[in-house]
Amino acid sequence: MALLNVREYTTMAQVIGPAPLAMEPALARQNVNIGGGSVASNPFNALTRYVRLNTDVSCRVEFGRSPVADLLLSARCAANQTEYFSIPEGGGFSVAVIASA
Repeated sequence: MALLNVREYTTMAQVIGPAPLAMEPALARQNVNIGGGSVASNPFNALTRYVRLNTDVSCRVEFGRSPVADLLLSARCAANQTEYFSIPEGGGFSVAVIASA
């Protein structure tokens, strides 16, 4: 089963070189199944400001209050890739994912 691993953070440590460093421990963690249809994560914690995504397979992701991942316009993540994203204040955001080629 392909998974999108999501880790939520309130702050990031100082960036060293080209890679951001997440301040552990994570505020929250969840896995989202990746398949042929768009699936949204649970809403992020209200204190979440940064998320770390790691994917087993190529996929597309979309953030929002009711996100739907799209095969053409959503951000592409390559298999075994890790990405960090900043989330707006205010809560209620989640990430949606769909498998892609």
